[in-house]
Amino acid sequence: MPRNRQRNRSSTRRSGRGFIDLVETFEPRVFLAIDVAVGLGTPVKSIVWTDGDGTVGTIHVSGGAATATFDGPVVSQTTSGGTSVVTGTNVAMTNLVITGANPTVVISTSKTGDSHVTLGAMSAAGPVNAVNAKGAVLTGTTSLSNGIGRLDLAGMQGATVTINRGSLARLQDASVTVAGDVSDTSITSQQPFKLLRVGRWLAGGAPADQVTTLRINTLQSAGDFAANLSLSGNGQQVGKPILNSAKVGGTLSSGNWNVQAGTGKVSAAAVASNWRGTFTDVSNTPEK
Repeated sequence: MPRNRQRNRSSTRRSGRGFIDLVETFEPRVFLAIDVAVGLGTPVKSIVWTDGDGTVGTIHVSGGAATATFDGPVVSQTTSGGTSVVTGTNVAMTNLVITGANPTVVISTSKTGDSHVTLGAMSAAGPVNAVNAKGAVLTGTTSLSNGIGRLDLAGMQGATVTINRGSLARLQDASVTVAGDVSDTSITSQQPFKLLRVGRWLAGGAPADQVTTLRINTLQSAGDFAANLSLSGNGQQVGKPILNSAKVGGTLSSGNWNVQAGTGKVSAAAVASNWRGTFTDVSNTPEK
């Protein structure tokens, strides 16, 4: 069912006699939000919507289910033949709640518009096998309580990502790939990373861009990388690097790296004067 979000605005001024006169009252603006479930336990096999620039997005879920929230000034839903179509004006996916034992979520996009949709927030109480959203830009808050196998995105802007390892978490490292830009984003993970790959990580505002986790086997950035990096090494195998390889195709800039155990090879096309790195153990770092 649609949920109404009504906004009213009025303006007042004080007259010379001390009375407050109403100058203008704006008409109420009602924003609607609808929740659409897809996957196991629902009659819906896919969700389709078109965002404000004409990009068509589609959601499929296997091995579990998900509930997507869509928002807009005008938004409605129809379901036929296992496909739920969300229509309206400036429709945006503002939240995605993933459920099930080990689900895989696929968010695909058309080549119309800018080929990208936004994903305002995401959460999962159980373990997630994968979120394949190569056409989605993640914004807002994401909380994954029992880890994830693979996360693929088009970009991350203003995102806060927390990955925990609860009692249901699988004993696996995460792979995170962001094809485009990352900015104004922090990632905090109790789960080590097999791979963290981005197109570019651009310097944002406050608070600082940050990656905090236990270990990253491979860190790759096709362009500049401007985030802070903190690797604790807690619970990791003694004598093994907690940063095995880091390769930055652009400038390693405006960041503070703190690696509290072994470091392998670190390379960059350029290093800015304001970059700082603290490496506790460089015995595994090859010399040039």
